[in-house]
Amino acid sequence: LREAVTDSLVGQTTTDAAGNYRFPDQFLGTYYLHFDPTTNAAGIPNLKGVPQDQGADDNLDSDADPLNGHTSDFVFDPLLGPADYDAGFYEPRASIGGRTWHDLDEDGLQSPGEPGIEGVTVQLFAAGGSTPLQTVLTGPDGAYVFEDVPIGDYLIQFDPTSTGNASYEFTTPNAGDDALDSDADPTTGRTEPFSFDPESGNLNDVAAGFTLPFATVGGRVWLDCDRNGLQDPGEDGLPGILVTLSGTDNTNNPVNETLATDGDGRFLFDEVAPGVYSLAFGLPSSSGWAFSPQDQGSDEALDSDADPSNGQTPAFTIEGGEQSLLWGAGLADVEAPVFVNPPADETLPCDDPQVSDPPTLSATDNFDPDPEITFDEVVDNGGGGACNGGFTITRTWTATDRCGNTATHVQVISTGDNVAPFILNIPDLTVECDSNIVDIAKAVDDCDPDVDLVYEDIEVTGSCPTFILRKWTATDDCGNVTMNLQKITLLDTTPPELHIHHPMLQGLSSGAALTLECDESDTIGEDAVSFWDNCDTALVVSFEEQIEQGDCPDDGFLKKRTLRWSAEDRCGNAAEFSVTLFTVDSHAPEVLSAPPDLTVDCRSIPAPEPPLFTDNCDDSLMVVFGETLLGDTCQDYKIVRLWSAMDDCANMTLVTQTIVVETGELTLSGVPDDLTIECDETLPPPASPEVEDPCDETELHFEEQWLGDDCNRKLVRTWTATNDCGDVVSESQIIFVIDTTPPAITLTHPMVAGLGDGDTLRVDCADIAPLGPDDAAATDNCFDVTMSFMEMTTLGDCPNQVWLDCCWKAEDICGNQSQLCITVVIDDEQPPVLHGVPDDLTVDLSAGEQVPPPAPVTATDNCDDDLPVQFGEVQQADADNCGYTLTRTWRTEDDCGNETIEQQVIVVEEVCDCPDILIEGISVEPAKCGLPTGSVTVNAALNPGIYEYHLIPNFGSPSGAGNVIEGLPAGSYLLVVTLPNVDDCEEKIFFDVPPADCADTLAVTISGPQAEVCLDSTVLDYPGVITSAFFCDTGDPTTVAGTAVQGACVTLVPAQGYLGTAPGLICVVHCFNGSASQCDTTYLEVTVEPEPLICNLSMV
Repeated sequence: LREAVTDSLVGQTTTDAAGNYRFPDQFLGTYYLHFDPTTNAAGIPNLKGVPQDQGADDNLDSDADPLNGHTSDFVFDPLLGPADYDAGFYEPRASIGGRTWHDLDEDGLQSPGEPGIEGVTVQLFAAGGSTPLQTVLTGPDGAYVFEDVPIGDYLIQFDPTSTGNASYEFTTPNAGDDALDSDADPTTGRTEPFSFDPESGNLNDVAAGFTLPFATVGGRVWLDCDRNGLQDPGEDGLPGILVTLSGTDNTNNPVNETLATDGDGRFLFDEVAPGVYSLAFGLPSSSGWAFSPQDQGSDEALDSDADPSNGQTPAFTIEGGEQSLLWGAGLADVEAPVFVNPPADETLPCDDPQVSDPPTLSATDNFDPDPEITFDEVVDNGGGGACNGGFTITRTWTATDRCGNTATHVQVISTGDNVAPFILNIPDLTVECDSNIVDIAKAVDDCDPDVDLVYEDIEVTGSCPTFILRKWTATDDCGNVTMNLQKITLLDTTPPELHIHHPMLQGLSSGAALTLECDESDTIGEDAVSFWDNCDTALVVSFEEQIEQGDCPDDGFLKKRTLRWSAEDRCGNAAEFSVTLFTVDSHAPEVLSAPPDLTVDCRSIPAPEPPLFTDNCDDSLMVVFGETLLGDTCQDYKIVRLWSAMDDCANMTLVTQTIVVETGELTLSGVPDDLTIECDETLPPPASPEVEDPCDETELHFEEQWLGDDCNRKLVRTWTATNDCGDVVSESQIIFVIDTTPPAITLTHPMVAGLGDGDTLRVDCADIAPLGPDDAAATDNCFDVTMSFMEMTTLGDCPNQVWLDCCWKAEDICGNQSQLCITVVIDDEQPPVLHGVPDDLTVDLSAGEQVPPPAPVTATDNCDDDLPVQFGEVQQADADNCGYTLTRTWRTEDDCGNETIEQQVIVVEEVCDCPDILIEGISVEPAKCGLPTGSVTVNAALNPGIYEYHLIPNFGSPSGAGNVIEGLPAGSYLLVVTLPNVDDCEEKIFFDVPPADCADTLAVTISGPQAEVCLDSTVLDYPGVITSAFFCDTGDPTTVAGTAVQGACVTLVPAQGYLGTAPGLICVVHCFNGSASQCDTTYLEVTVEPEPLICNLSMV
């Protein structure tokens, strides 16, 4: 606790276990509290203050500044009870994390595509500690994080055994970029200790990379001729067999490698990453190979591991560094040799057989290049002769390959004729019953060139179709007989053929309908149709007829006759034809004569005149008459007469006659137009309109009615005509009586009598006379008038200059208004008087005289009680620059612009010391046109750099050796030149810097919130193009200021409410033709006038 004013220590304490503190027995005073968290009992090294004054509850927020631990100053009054000031602190915490990954290229860096390792145990230790502070497992992407870690020194340990793969090894640590390399020691799995400050943010790049040692997978493929699935002694290996290792390694990367076995059938996959795989064995490219049985015996080193169906082993797991070399596959040759060009069987001529020697055969094999071949021959001699025996030679060759697969070829050579003839070209036939059967059968024999061939037919009837069984017999000369049966099926698939004889049925299809008018003849009978069949001459033919009498209006026909002819042969082929004949009456009655349409008046309606009808079949037509009236008989209307003629089949013909009946129209004419008159005019008398109706009696009624008030009156005159039908025609005339004439106003006050609207009266401020509503009179042509008065005062440049705008307004009850406005100008034209202006005098400075200070001049005015007096003085150097003339000017101006100016001239004489020793003279450069500064150059008699130069007033800046002073505004100056180390020797030089001759002063008058003033060639001195423009003095924003200059135009803005002539000038520079030497200066003297008064306002 500290006293706020002296910053002295009042007391110090330490918070208890709950964080509470107390300073008892304090006096009234101003204090502040300082909280120091570094002494906390928990030993937390970096406690930080929470934000100050958060929330609306002062009992819950922290009152200490988090940057310095100070509270704001506060006044403590013991009479108000204890004061409660709290401070909140927090321990900064952040996260530490990183990633574990499989370093596939073993470069110690996380490369693109290298996967994370899930399930690695990561532990956080305090540096030097043995108990882990936090333990986590890495996620699917290998990432881990320790949350809420405070400041301190730590190390991290990685244990990959929790992944279930004990083969992981740590990769090379610290291999490069610290954000990508591995930080774990390969021996301990721990990082180096490191310092962690949560205020620096999260640490996310503590990583560990792992590698897996490669395994080896291998074995042998052998020739298993006995197919026992075991590698027996002497069984050779098979070279060139393709073996494929496939699966995924422990990082889920797919693996697929293929190699061929060596000369002994062995294969070896090295650098196999740990994972789950299977082996697939291929077969030789030649056919005839099969895998041996799988897993025979108990010796894994000798059995075959390939599935016989696909040559693939079961899946197996390989750990890092494992040597799995006992995989094998037995292949057996299961295909027998194939003889090359073996001889075919032979049949030797019956009368002279010639037997050739047996040929020497060779064989090919899918595996054995030289199969073993054996030969055997057996002769069967059955005797000689062409038809009573012969002999047979049976020759047998056997080929055996190295796996015992055998192939046998047998050739038979025979003689003699014991072979029966062959019968050719006797296929079973199916033909139509009317087809012509052509026999093409013949018999052949090996010895008999002319075999006896005969046949016998057996016909099978009683059903459809019918059959012919034809038995063929062939016999050769040796009595060898061959018999064959041929079946010939006789089909009848053609239905009887239809023949239509009646011309009315020609072109109709079966089931068609034929319509006959009632006056047509029906001559169709049974003989209109007949049938014929290609095979059956005994057709079953039938004819059917049905007749139905119809009700023509309901059924649509007078008679209906249905005819059906049918025929069927013995095979059930049928044909039929049917037709339906309708006798109808489809012709409506015809009109022989009909009455015409008419247009008549209501008194000439004719009687009905029936039309004449005729019909082709019905002699007794039904004729119906009807009449309909359309419309209102008090207007034009129609009579529609309708006759309908209908025969027995409801065929109808209509005849219509329309009679238009014309009626008259009620009219009203001669009603005058609407009229508008003034209130003081005379009403015209009512008119007399005419009523007409050609058919009915009429009546005319007249009435009139006044509507509205005095100012909006109208007279409505209405004429109404009616007839017997209730027709009404009504027309009206409206006469509007209005008042549009405003009242007349006359001024009655003697001071303003005779003035008209818009006139102005000027009076002196002493001659003010009040004006009011009674100083004018108003008259109206019809009604009473209400008068009102309004006066508006506008102040001028002074309180004694006033514009009084007086307006009288007259209004009658109809709102017609007139207004008379005049302006009374009250002015002050007498100038003020200056008091205390001293006389001219001469002052000799060399005699010790001093220039007196300006006199205190005052001013008085006849109207203005508080006049300011402006003072100014101008100093003009003498021709010899020793002495000068001081002109003092006093100026006053009343608020009405009346001005008084008086001057005092003081001639100041001075003696210049040793002028011929110090200087030879000066040269003055006036201010350049458009640039408000000039310069002076001292022509020194000696080196100008040894002099001292003192300018009064001290404007501008020296250059060169100091004898040139530039940037001098226009005005009067005293330059004192001294020579150091020379006493009582100085040169006093009085000189003037005149303004540039091109400067102009222009008086302008503006009004309103802003105005734009554009300069022309009478003010701007240079010809050519304006290339730049700027303000050298923007004026005073409390009076009038220049706000923008664009080309030759200047925007001027007066202060709100300001009127009169601004005391300061606004300076603007225009430069021409891109040359700084062609610049023109214009000084603007601005007078602000009030905006014009708008007097014709409505008054209340």
